[in-house]
Amino acid sequence: MSGLLDRADQPASVQPRPRARPTGRPGPTTAAPRPRPASARHRAAASDKVQQCLLRFGIGFAFFYAAVSAILDPATFAGYFPRFVPVTVVTGTLLPVFALYEAGLAACLLAGRHTFVVSLLATLTLVSIVLFNPGAFDVLFRNVAIASASAALAVQARPLRRRCRP
Repeated sequence: MSGLLDRADQPASVQPRPRARPTGRPGPTTAAPRPRPASARHRAAASDKVQQCLLRFGIGFAFFYAAVSAILDPATFAGYFPRFVPVTVVTGTLLPVFALYEAGLAACLLAGRHTFVVSLLATLTLVSIVLFNPGAFDVLFRNVAIASASAALAVQARPLRRRCRP
C-alpha cells in the first residue's frame, strides 16, 4: 500500500462531487442560470441610455444644421431636390417647408420625443436624398452613415410588444 487513501476510504466531506452532465434544462443535474446582478442590469440600462442620447444628439445636430443652412443659403440646397420639381417651386415653397420639417425632426430628436417614429422618418429622408441624387454621392456619402445611425436609433427605441398573459 502506498499510504494514500483510496477514494472509497476518504470521508464523504473530502470526496469530490460527481460532475453533472449538462442537459440544457434546469433540473437535478444542472443549475438554473443565475440572473444578472442588479448592478450589472443598471449599468447595461445606463449604457443604453447614454448610447441613445449620443445618437439622438448627433443625428439631431445634423438635421438642425441642415435646416439652418437651407434657410440661410437656399441655392445650395435647391440642387438636392429631384430634377422633375421646378426650381421656382423648390426655392419658393418646398425648401422652406423642408427646412421646417428637418428642424422639427431635429427638435424631436434633441428633446427625446417620439424617438422611434422620428428616427424612422430621418432614415427614410436621408436614404431618399441619396437615391434621388446618385450623381452627388461624393458629397452625400455622409448621409449613408447618418442614415445608418438613425436606423440604429430606431432599433434601440422601438416599442416593445406586450404579451397577453392568460
